[in-house]
Amino acid sequence: MNPRIAHVLCPGLTGTVLLIAALVVAVGCASPTPTPTPVPVAEAGDRAMVHYTGTLDDGTEFGTSRDGFPIDFIVGSGQMIEGFDTAVRGLAPGERVNVRLEAAEAYGEVVPELIVDVPVGDFPPELLAQLTVGMVLPISETIQAEVTAITDTVVTLDANDPLAGEALNFDIELVDLLKPTPTPDPAEDPAPAPAG
Repeated sequence: MNPRIAHVLCPGLTGTVLLIAALVVAVGCASPTPTPTPVPVAEAGDRAMVHYTGTLDDGTEFGTSRDGFPIDFIVGSGQMIEGFDTAVRGLAPGERVNVRLEAAEAYGEVVPELIVDVPVGDFPPELLAQLTVGMVLPISETIQAEVTAITDTVVTLDANDPLAGEALNFDIELVDLLKPTPTPDPAEDPAPAPAG
């Protein structure tokens, strides 16, 4: 507030009081510095939507979501391999990260016990006639095995993941992030008492 105007409005005020009044008005009219809105980052329990491209060390691409929809998973739920899940944590929507995962952080090392030679006589003749190297056979509802060799006497099956034993490189982009909706705690918000 201009001291001259203040003196006209309040003629009994001294110069010091007018200066203090002007400062109070000026400070009160100043707009406060806005508090920045924190950018949400991915953490356990969040629903993350990511695009990725995965390659081996020799540059061979083994998977990508970039030609379709992003993959959708709950961070920390075990839906993704450990190293991938860890790489997504701390990302904000729109951020990208490149990460190299050793086999232990990805699909693990090759387990020799999961590679077995099955005598050809154990296969029905109609199936044996159709078997080719590279064919994947269901062993159970959750396990598949790849035919890796066929001889006159045995068929070699490998139930390891095809990427077991491989270091994997991922280019990951967090496309979107949904935080879980908090559920109200009934102890904090008791139901209203019945009217009556």
